Amino acid sequence: MLREWLSRSDLLDLPVLATLIFMVLFLGIVVWAFLPRFREEHENMAGKPLEDEGEVK
Repeated sequence: MLREWLSRSDLLDLPVLATLIFMVLFLGIVVWAFLPRFREEHENMAGKPLEDEGEVK
């Protein structure tokens, strides 16, 4: 059944579908990252590498 479907398909649908899925996911992540409600959380995470955790062993 798969071979029949692949033989009739020009296989252009799969890359287009994969590209659309990737674009939707990428744009969703970008929108999520820049939402104002996450600004405080992002600012806290941005300062983590600069915080002093005490004595280094």
